[in-house]
Amino acid sequence: MKNKFLFLFTFLLLSKNYSFSQWAPNGATWYTGIVENISSPNQGYVRTNSIGDTVLNSIDCKLLESVLINSSGQVTLVDTLIMYSDSGRVYHYRNGSFYLLYDFSLNAGDSWQTIAPYPSPFSLSGNPPDTIVEVVVDSISTITISGIAKKVMYVHSDSNDWYFLNPIIEDIGSFGGLFPYIYDWLDFEIPLLRCYSDSLLHYETGIINQCDTILNFVDEFGGDNFAEVVLYPIPVNERLNFQFNRSVKIVSFLLYDEVGRIMMKGEGQELIGGISMVNYSSGIYFIQLLTSNSSRSFRILVY
Repeated sequence: MKNKFLFLFTFLLLSKNYSFSQWAPNGATWYTGIVENISSPNQGYVRTNSIGDTVLNSIDCKLLESVLINSSGQVTLVDTLIMYSDSGRVYHYRNGSFYLLYDFSLNAGDSWQTIAPYPSPFSLSGNPPDTIVEVVVDSISTITISGIAKKVMYVHSDSNDWYFLNPIIEDIGSFGGLFPYIYDWLDFEIPLLRCYSDSLLHYETGIINQCDTILNFVDEFGGDNFAEVVLYPIPVNERLNFQFNRSVKIVSFLLYDEVGRIMMKGEGQELIGGISMVNYSSGIYFIQLLTSNSSRSFRILVY
């Protein structure tokens, strides 16, 4: 009798250690930032929602819808995804077949093959062949999100330039969006995960202040308080100066780099004498100015 109880306890313990949650439960939402070239009208973010259930090839699947919200507020359908999970493996339906996207059952040294929708899942035109990507697991760790432990994978890709941006988090995906990508193609859409949430989890990567921020001369909360705000010189090399209408009271500011990482933050009064840019490398930056009820982001070129 004792042996039977010991066997049952061991079975339940192992089952708990190796159980996996459902991928993309209804209502799950990803916010993915988009970084493009300086003249792109599509600067904004992609919002992906798990909108319901479907059955394909006798498999119970999740239906995901991705839309692009650009700097003018236009909403464009980007993609409709059909996915399912089984024992820690996540599959993606494309071109008439299911392909393995993630395999969270693997350990360091293991590998799996996936496909990269070319040139990216966010592209609105073109249909060249997909690319096969060999993904190798370098290391494994865990992270606690909303009180729940999730597996974290650090990987690299063999044989080509496509890769998942590390880390990859169980039930959430890669820091670089759901799919592999070539991250040195700076003139195309570059996906970067901002936030993920469902009924149990809420996770923010911290690369940007708000999930739905658009870094492109946008007054995000409405109003015309910034009509007479002037930043100079642009481009800037040493010190960025500010000229304000007396009626504008800037409460705080945030300086982002091109991919949305916060580089500097402070109170509005710190802008009176300007801010030094001498320690920042050449490139595109964005400064977000916040009043008590509105916000606007300005693009800055540092040389």
